[in-house]
Amino acid sequence: MSICQGNRLNVDLTNSEIGREKTPDNGIGARTWNSVTLLRELEPGIDPLGPDNILCIATGPLAGSSMIATCRFIASAKSPLTGYLGDSGARGFFAPELRWSGHDQIVFTGVSEKWVYLSIENDRVEIRDAAHLVGKDITETTLTLQEELNDPDLQVAAIGPAGENLVRYSIISCNLARAAGRTGMGAVMGSKKLKAIVVRGDQPVRPADPERFGNACRQLQSDLEGHREFEPRRRYGTTMIMDRLAEMGVLPAYHYRSTEFKDLEHVNGEALRRDHVVKEKSCFNCNVHCSRYNITRYNEGEGPEYEAQAAYTVKCGNADLELAVGVSNTVNRLGLDCITAGEVIAWLMECRHEGIITDADIDGIDLSWGSPDALIRLPEMIARREGI
Repeated sequence: MSICQGNRLNVDLTNSEIGREKTPDNGIGARTWNSVTLLRELEPGIDPLGPDNILCIATGPLAGSSMIATCRFIASAKSPLTGYLGDSGARGFFAPELRWSGHDQIVFTGVSEKWVYLSIENDRVEIRDAAHLVGKDITETTLTLQEELNDPDLQVAAIGPAGENLVRYSIISCNLARAAGRTGMGAVMGSKKLKAIVVRGDQPVRPADPERFGNACRQLQSDLEGHREFEPRRRYGTTMIMDRLAEMGVLPAYHYRSTEFKDLEHVNGEALRRDHVVKEKSCFNCNVHCSRYNITRYNEGEGPEYEAQAAYTVKCGNADLELAVGVSNTVNRLGLDCITAGEVIAWLMECRHEGIITDADIDGIDLSWGSPDALIRLPEMIARREGI
C-alpha cells in the first residue's frame, strides 16, 4: 500500500473558507500528523476554548483498506480539560469513509458566527447551517442528518448538548456510540460552533502491492482468530475485565474505598451479556465484533465497555445493572465522556458519604451510594451545566 502524503483539508470557520494541501511530511498516521500540525501552527498560551485553538481530525494510511481493525480517527487540539495536548480516538466507520473521500486530515481554525456542520462528499466540501440541530443529542443529530440527506449510511461525527455547552470533558462521537471520549475534544468542537461533520466517499484505498498486502491481511486475521483472548473479547468486549480486577484485588468499588462488591455477579460482563445484550456489533472490517447492542427499560444503545460499566455500578455502589446500562446510553447520547462523568458522580457520592456536602447542596438529589435519583438526573444537569 502506498503510504505517501495524503490530502489535508483546511476549514477556516471564521471566514467560511476551505482549502487543501498535503498532510505533514514527517511521520505517518493520524496521531503524528495531528501532533505535527499543532506543533507547527498552534500559538503558545492560547485559550483552548477560544478562536485560536486548532482542531485536527485525522486518520491513518491503512484506514479504509482491507487490513483488519484499522478504522480509527484521532481528534487533537489543546485540551480544555488539561491545558496540554488533547488527543482522543474513536473507531467505527467514520475514518474509512473519510479516507474514501480522498482526505486524511481535516484542520479546523477560527470560530463560526453561527452553528454549522461540515459536509464532505469526495471533493465537494461545504459549510452548512446547523441551527436546526442545536440542542439535539448525538443520536438525534445523526439520524436527522441521515434522513435530511437521504442516506442511512452517511457517516456522522457529532457533539451533543455537552459539547454545545462547553463541558470540558465532552466527546466527539460517530456511529451513535463510538466516542473520541477523552481530553474534551467535543468542547473544542463546540467552541467553534461546529455541530457535526458528515462524510461520504467512493474513492477506494488501493495497495501498491495487492498480493503482498493481501497476504499480510490474511496473516493478521489468522493471528487474531488464533489468539487465546479472541473468543472472550468477542463475547464480552472489555467487560470481562470486571471479574479479573476483582480477582486481583483492585476493583474500584465505592469510589475506590473498597476492592469488594458483594453484588458483582449481578453487574459483571456475564450478567450484561445474559440480561441485556441483543446482538454483537463490529467496527468497519473487524472480525472481533466486540461491541454489543443493548436494550433496557430506560433506552437502548451500544455497550457499555468496562469503564462505563464499572463507573455506573461498582464505583457508585449500584447493583442495578439495567440502570447502569441505561445511564451509560444517556451519557453517550448527551455527549459526555463516560469515564469522567462516572468519576464525578461517584466522587459526589463519596463527598456526601463523608459529610462534605449534603443532598440540599445538589438541589435535593439523593446522593447516597447507588442512588437511582443521582444516576438518572446528574448526567442531564452536567451536560446542560445546571445546578451546583
